[in-house]
Amino acid sequence: MDNRKNNSTSWFKTIKRKNVKICGIASELIPDQETGLVLQKAIMTSQETRFFKYAENICKLISNKSYNNLLVIIDKNENAKIYEEAFPLSMKQRLKRSVKKGELIYKKDVLDISEVSFSDAKSDINPKDGEQIIWLFRIGFVFGLYFDFTKQLKPEIAKVEMAHLYQKVMYNDLYNTLDDNVCQTLFNNGWFPFIQLIGKDMDLLFSIFIENKTHYLSKWCEKSFTNERIKEITSRWWNYEVFLNKKNPIQEGLECFYEGKYSASISTLIPMIEGVVNSLSIIKTGKGIKYNGKDVTKIIGEYSSEKYTELSITFPKLFSQYLNDYFYKHNKATESNDAVRNTVSHGRSTNDSFSRENAVKIILTLDQIFFYL
Repeated sequence: MDNRKNNSTSWFKTIKRKNVKICGIASELIPDQETGLVLQKAIMTSQETRFFKYAENICKLISNKSYNNLLVIIDKNENAKIYEEAFPLSMKQRLKRSVKKGELIYKKDVLDISEVSFSDAKSDINPKDGEQIIWLFRIGFVFGLYFDFTKQLKPEIAKVEMAHLYQKVMYNDLYNTLDDNVCQTLFNNGWFPFIQLIGKDMDLLFSIFIENKTHYLSKWCEKSFTNERIKEITSRWWNYEVFLNKKNPIQEGLECFYEGKYSASISTLIPMIEGVVNSLSIIKTGKGIKYNGKDVTKIIGEYSSEKYTELSITFPKLFSQYLNDYFYKHNKATESNDAVRNTVSHGRSTNDSFSRENAVKIILTLDQIFFYL
């Protein structure tokens, strides 16, 4: 819920300037009286080489000093309002847990940032249709820069674009680490950047694979994913009808996990991945799924894209790839140490397949689907 008041009065200090005429930033050398490329709109982080020259020139527009936080709004009459360091900032966020009014929210709680707004209970300084904007900000050691000099700005579009940029800067380490090679390494070992891992667990998991210390995985799972933590993670599942419809088998699978009966736990929980998706399909369309990997990933992909943006740290598109590359892979080997649908369902799993680590993967997969659906 958004309880902000639309009030043009601001209690933040403003520098006002007239005749601020900006049409863009030269993106290449443009000799006198010749043509060249001019950048009128950009969304970038300090990970890009061009950032530093653009940011430096923008700061010179205001003064000779540098900024960690800067907002400039230029109206249609070329009058600029400059906010140095302090200005209202609010966001629409999707969170991992329920929070009460006044409760603190931490970085680890955030799943997705869908909108950025320069407003609070007293002030609203958001740019209007056709105005120009410069927004420079810093989180940790990374900067973000957003500017639009086109004079065709649409506030609702800009709010979403700025949210994407803010989230990219906020989770810069995660996005940078999660390249194609790292993703493939995770998938090959049955892991994914699950929501419950984001933070210290994800950092440690990256280190395990990058430094080739996979022998530590089992110990890490046992230490990090205790019975108490798994109970905390799964307790919210019953708030959602499609999980509640499958509560008996899911709960029995979890009880086996708590008792260390990983063979029974994995064998019980794996079919429930399709089970909850089938339950959703029946509720929404009156028809069940076709019980194949493509149908399951298609439905999860459709519903997740309705809730989460492309830059969401839930990584919906990447999850579909994970399901196809790992969980629904067609392993033709006579035996396999994997605990995936085909090897378990067809009795090809070995004793090593039924480990606490593989059981944790299944539980985290169900939890990921819970957030998507």
